[in-house]
Amino acid sequence: MKLGTLRDVFVVPNTAVQRDGQNISVFIAMRETVDGESKMVARKKAVTVIRTEADVAIVDGLENGEQLVTSGQSTLFDGAAIRIDDGTEKKPEVEPSKAEVEAE
Repeated sequence: MKLGTLRDVFVVPNTAVQRDGQNISVFIAMRETVDGESKMVARKKAVTVIRTEADVAIVDGLENGEQLVTSGQSTLFDGAAIRIDDGTEKKPEVEPSKAEVEAE
């Protein structure tokens, strides 16, 4: 049975939403200046949600353009320094080590 269609909501993975009693929140990534240095930090933000079959629809509390933290939330706190892994960071190339073996 279809009850209706939600419009202008953000559908996010269930794992992105934190529940603490009656409080529901997400972490968003924000660039802030901390001690004169620009850093990415996680900010906790209260949201209103409606559960769907597999995901969660956030109907209030998020704005267009905000970056939602979707992994690692269990260790975050409001203002925690974070690093965004968008998959484009180049990994250093490692050459296999060469072992020299001397015959006796």
